[in-house]
Amino acid sequence: MPITLDITKDLRYQEGKQIGEARGKEIGKKEGETIGEKKEKFKNILKGYSKGMSLEELADFFEVSIDYVKNVIKSN
Repeated sequence: MPITLDITKDLRYQEGKQIGEARGKEIGKKEGETIGEKKEKFKNILKGYSKGMSLEELADFFEVSIDYVKNVIKSN
């Protein structure tokens, strides 16, 4: 008597699928912006912040939201 299992109902499969989907959405948020450009922007935001630029100045200069700048600074 063969035993069949539906792997898509397995908790580990579902967790892995959710993680993969979240990563895919994160990478694809801004079309046309490559990962290298994001890393460069990230590095330059930190550099500007360390030189004394305000959050508003950084957001305006890099054309991002203030929340984005705050997240970059927090993640460092």
